[in-house]
Amino acid sequence: MPSLTDLDIEIFQAALGLTDAQVARLSYSDLKRLYNNAGGGGESLQALGYEQVVADQNTISTVVDLTGLSKQVNVPSGHRIKVTGFASFMSSVNGNKADLWIYEGASPLSRGTATVPDTGFTCTAQAVAVLTPSAGLHTYKLRGELGGGTGTVSMKASAAVPAFILIEDLGPV
Repeated sequence: MPSLTDLDIEIFQAALGLTDAQVARLSYSDLKRLYNNAGGGGESLQALGYEQVVADQNTISTVVDLTGLSKQVNVPSGHRIKVTGFASFMSSVNGNKADLWIYEGASPLSRGTATVPDTGFTCTAQAVAVLTPSAGLHTYKLRGELGGGTGTVSMKASAAVPAFILIEDLGPV
């Protein structure tokens, strides 16, 4: 493992705005990841949780939980997280909108919308929420709904294009 010089530590600390106490608790790899995340490489600190499904969920009209796309994570104190949801949708009627929601409990946090131009097309929706929750256990889930139009939408998923929820720790606030 490479060692850090005092100059390396001062550069990282200044670039990241860290206190001496924060730096003392970090390893070289943590400092490097923080530096990359702050603009050097865009690398995420850590995936806290991930779930994916490869099976369709049909006949969605009202807001429903997307089966298998819920994940409980343990959020460290004082950390910012990013929740990303991704799903593909087809529609029973041309021009329908499909909404992909990120929820915690009964609270909606973010929505992504896909407009399905024709019944033969699959369109993708992505929702992202950047949060600073309290420390401890939190459960995030994806929900789908017919966001506009008539008929129904179906979430389409396969091994090649799974639907997923990803929760990442972006590091200290």
